[in-house]
Order: sequence, then structure tokens, then C-alpha cells
Amino acid sequence: MRIGVYSDDMAGLVAALLLARGLATLGEPVQIMADLPAEVRSLPCENVRWPGAASMSDEAIERAVEGAADPEGHLVVVLPLARLANCRVRRTLDTALTAGRDHPASARALRAARYETNPSTCMGAAEASDRLPPPWFVPCSHQADLRTRATLASTGAVSLPFATRAIPFMVPRLGPNEVVTLAAPELPAATLQTGVLLASIVLAIAADPHAQRIDAAGLASLMATRDLEGERQVSDRLLALAAEFERLDAPVAQGKIQRASLPPSRRPLQASSHSSQLQTRRADSASSRDCFRVR
Repeated sequence: MRIGVYSDDMAGLVAALLLARGLATLGEPVQIMADLPAEVRSLPCENVRWPGAASMSDEAIERAVEGAADPEGHLVVVLPLARLANCRVRRTLDTALTAGRDHPASARALRAARYETNPSTCMGAAEASDRLPPPWFVPCSHQADLRTRATLASTGAVSLPFATRAIPFMVPRLGPNEVVTLAAPELPAATLQTGVLLASIVLAIAADPHAQRIDAAGLASLMATRDLEGERQVSDRLLALAAEFERLDAPVAQGKIQRASLPPSRRPLQASSHSSQLQTRRADSASSRDCFRVR
């Protein structure tokens, strides 16, 4: 999976680090391409590589995307909001997120995620169908007003010429010194849980790029749908993340520093060996009860 996180301040890096740590619990390699602090690049972290970026040019990003072509690998790219207009890079990504911690970067991130509700009125049908999926807005924990505005714009309850897709997640507001802790080899269970939750949501929106919104029912459907190889891969990952979320939610895990549990290939329970009925039951319980609990 190839994810672009677009931001003009620290919120983008926080979201990228949380996402990478959540994806790493799958036991799959994750690489972050960003302007990382030297303290972060020097920290060893299981399944995560953050070599820093000697160049963030289009060519460098495209080479990194090609190197992440392995279906079991993930790439997270952090770019400024102005680079959203670069369709050449956007077309190589599975989905794009926008985030901003402080004003005016937060307001720019929200505006950047807007899209026209009826694009066919101002462009040809072929051009409208070929356009890139709009990015998803990721609010921060102190931005209840921006989250409300984005949510209202996504429901269609208010008649507006534009809409915004917002994910049901809020990025913690961390200072520059606290960001380094997200790259530590071991994390508190609650922090790793937050990363697992974000990874689950991003996997879901990448699986359905043109979805207007994401909710527990949509996540449960992705977990239970296993007809095609790609669907089974998404289902297995979501089920594994749900199991990891539950493990971290256990009282014995809370308050302790955690490493990721065994990757799916080494766990005794394999999602692919369950019956369809069991998958649906796990999906309903895990997704609606746990995966969309915002910490």
C-alpha cells in the first residue's frame, strides 16, 4: 500500500509515524519517506525503515513507489500540501490524506480535501470519471470544530457546492520532542493501539478509493468479503489488525510498553482458515466495538 500524507506542519509526520507503526504490527515492511529528524532516523524499529529523504523530487518518490511494489510492503510519503496538485505523484498512490496541527495549516488542510459534489457540470463525463479520488482530511485531537465541518460536508445534510471526506480518527497533538517517541523501538499499548486504529482505517479507504465515507459497517463488509485474491488480502490484514487492537486493549497490556505481537503468518489463528460465518462474526464484533473507538 502506498500512502501520501500531505501537511504543512508537524501533524503530517505524526500521522505518518502512527500509520507506519500500526502497519508494522502486520509483520510487513514499512518505509517512511519524509524529512525526518536525525533522532528518528537513528532509532531502530522492527519492520519500519526511515532512512530520511535525500531528495523529495517526483523522480525520487516514483522510484520509492516502484521499490514498494511488493504487495506485502508499504510506503508512507510525507509531502507539503502544495504537492497535492502534482497528479504525477498522486496517481502512484493508493490514497492521500491531509492534516494540519495549527492554524493556518489546519485550515489549508481542510480546504485541500474539498471536492466538487457534481464535477460533471463543469467538465466532460470522461474527464470527470478519470479524475483522481479526493484526499481524506485527518483532524487533530483539538480540532472538534474542523472535524464537525468536515463531517457535515461529507454527509450531504447541508447543501454545499463542495464536500469533504473526513476519516473517523483524530491525530494526537504532539510537540516536536514528543514526536521522537513515536519512533521508539517499544511504545505504550495505548499509543500502539492508536496506530493500529489508523492503519485499519487507511487500509479500508485505500481498498475503496471513491467511497464517500468510512464507518464500522463498511469496515465489517471489507473484513467479510473474500471472493477475490485482493479482497482476501484486505480482509486478512483488517482481521489481523482487529486482533492486535483487542490484544492491546486487554488490561494486562494497558500501562505497559509493547512490542507488536507475532505477524499474521506466525499466529495460531489464521483469518484465511475460518469459515465465512466466523469471519463475519469477528468483523462485526471487532470493527464496530473496537476498531472505531477513537482514543
